[in-house]
Amino acid sequence: MASALASIYALGIDEVGRAIESECALSFTEAIQKLLDFSMSFNRKHPEFHSLVFDAPLSAARDEEQSFGQAFVDFIAARHRRQVPKISRSEAAHHGQLALMIFRGILQELTTATPSARPRPQHAMSNAVLRYLEPVLTETKMALPRSSQS
Repeated sequence: MASALASIYALGIDEVGRAIESECALSFTEAIQKLLDFSMSFNRKHPEFHSLVFDAPLSAARDEEQSFGQAFVDFIAARHRRQVPKISRSEAAHHGQLALMIFRGILQELTTATPSARPRPQHAMSNAVLRYLEPVLTETKMALPRSSQS
């Protein structure tokens, strides 16, 4: 039952990723912010998902959480590759994985915060992820040989 519930939740981030991608006019920062907003909202609305994954020793739920995290990483990597087409898949995935680590590092504070205290960790999470990703995007473009830059 826990695995089925976790599977349903993991599909949610894929749907949001597709919805965000359909808004082609979004900048890198806007798309990542939408992903973060969804992920934070999801975790507030579904505290049982967080409990299934982090509090309960259920390997099936942990596998689904990995799917949820992989969708987060894949979305960021795809946006990075769209901005810098010559970046390798592994490099883009690496930056997506680090963004996920930042997100998860602040998530516990967000999920336990009272409604009046939530804006602070939400703002901190967005800032931390975006402040990591934006310079990486710029540095990646600058590190590529001139002939490979568009």
